Amino acid sequence: MLGDKAMAMIAHMRESKRLRAISTLQDMRQRQRDNARPLPMDAEKSVIEIKGVEVERITLPSSRPDSALI
Repeated sequence: MLGDKAMAMIAHMRESKRLRAISTLQDMRQRQRDNARPLPMDAEKSVIEIKGVEVERITLPSSRPDSALI
């Protein structure tokens, strides 16, 4: 028998799948914006280009220069 946390995760996954099935890309982007947390005050944000695609680069004083999350 699955525990409460596992059951909650399964319910969340099912709801996410249901929302994706009925959502437009614009709806999904808006939900992402609504759920986003503000950046820390010491974060630096810049726009860079990777293979022709503009992306935001966010760094913190503690960021490692040899790693990235894309």
